[in-house]
Amino acid sequence: MRGRIKRLPSPALVIASIALVLAIGGGGVALAISSQKTKQIARKVANRQINKKADGLDVDHANTADEAATANSAFSAFHDGEIKIPGDLEAIGTLSIPQAGSFVIDAKLEVLNNSSSTGVLSAQCQLTAGDDTDAVTFALSPAGSSADNDIANLGLQVVHRFDSPGVAALSCVNPGTANVHAEQTKITAIEVANLTNTGF
Repeated sequence: MRGRIKRLPSPALVIASIALVLAIGGGGVALAISSQKTKQIARKVANRQINKKADGLDVDHANTADEAATANSAFSAFHDGEIKIPGDLEAIGTLSIPQAGSFVIDAKLEVLNNSSSTGVLSAQCQLTAGDDTDAVTFALSPAGSSADNDIANLGLQVVHRFDSPGVAALSCVNPGTANVHAEQTKITAIEVANLTNTGF
């Protein structure tokens, strides 16, 4: 029995087959390539949008950031030793504010009556910045008395907008003859971006 002779396909058949495959599947290949390109483009567009949004956030918050940058100043002055409280309302301490801005200003001090021979006395201290004032009136017993209120711890606060450099002043008055003095005195001003001051 003779063996069968295997014939190789002719070159024309090979070319025709390749052409047929390309004709049928070529669109799919092109579609796949096109789809891949579309995904790449979409990714680039999305990234651009994200970057634009990020840039937009930076721009939107630029003013806030600028305000935060300019509203981060604090100024303070102190005197730990004795300051005699005068008989007339006078400044016993001042704080220079070297720039314009909105400030919350606090003052604290300890007031002592060193006289044991006087009766209860009434004194006053006030913190002033421009037209804004906070005042407190307090009573002090004679030194060493059983009432045990010959010392007063005071805290005062004002909020003020300076249109130019200015001064915050802490003033006190002791209308009597007793030896009254302040210790641990401090004035601090903290700048804020926005300031609203309303009564209640």
